[in-house]
Amino acid sequence: MKINSNEGTLGGSVIQINDNGNDQSILWVQHTPIAEGQYQPKPVLLRLIINTPLVQDLAIVNGTAIIAKVEINSFQAKGNNASKLTITEYVVIDVLSVSNGGESIANEFLLGGTVGKVEKNPNNAWMTVSLALQKSKNDPTVWVRISVHEKFATKAFKYGINKGDNLLIKAKVQTHSYEDRNQNRAVSNDFKIDRVLMLECRNRNQQANPTNTPAPSQSQHGYDMPTDQGIPAPGDYSVAPTDMYHELPNN
Repeated sequence: MKINSNEGTLGGSVIQINDNGNDQSILWVQHTPIAEGQYQPKPVLLRLIINTPLVQDLAIVNGTAIIAKVEINSFQAKGNNASKLTITEYVVIDVLSVSNGGESIANEFLLGGTVGKVEKNPNNAWMTVSLALQKSKNDPTVWVRISVHEKFATKAFKYGINKGDNLLIKAKVQTHSYEDRNQNRAVSNDFKIDRVLMLECRNRNQQANPTNTPAPSQSQHGYDMPTDQGIPAPGDYSVAPTDMYHELPNN
């Protein structure tokens, strides 16, 4: 079984608009999540790609509150010291709401794909899971990084989670601005799981049929298993190289 989903609903206040060429604009959108107990979450900073004529038709300006249906996209760029960077952006598929006097904190994704790297942090109780999103075999693979606390993982992944498993989740994106080791100004994008909807364990399916017909592989369905190439390295995800500094707000 192949799980495919790359869709979400995002909202926030526009804090900066840049020309992206080819009749496209970059909207830097920010919102502050609702506080949970005594924990005050950090603002979420998002890079949205939208058609420029739509920006003009909807009179989107700094301060506009927007809610949009989006798909995640990523591409490679060169940074300082010959570093390779992955830029993450959210392509607007449909604008659901625009207001010049309101506020929006929409943040909900349905993500489904094949698990890549699974890494446990030896210094804390968190683990990161790289998930390959691909709508069809002809579409480019988009990698997202999921942060999972070990307590949640124990309950949600009873049989563990490993490379090659198929995973479908509801999640929220979290961002963190920083400067990486190559002095690239960065905005990391991590997804926090709200709910696990489905987990198909590849190894467990194979073990269940040791003498019978093997469980069909991804390639037999017309999908190749994603390679480790392109899986974001920790700390180098969704960063902005020097020649994109002018795009980032509050530079």
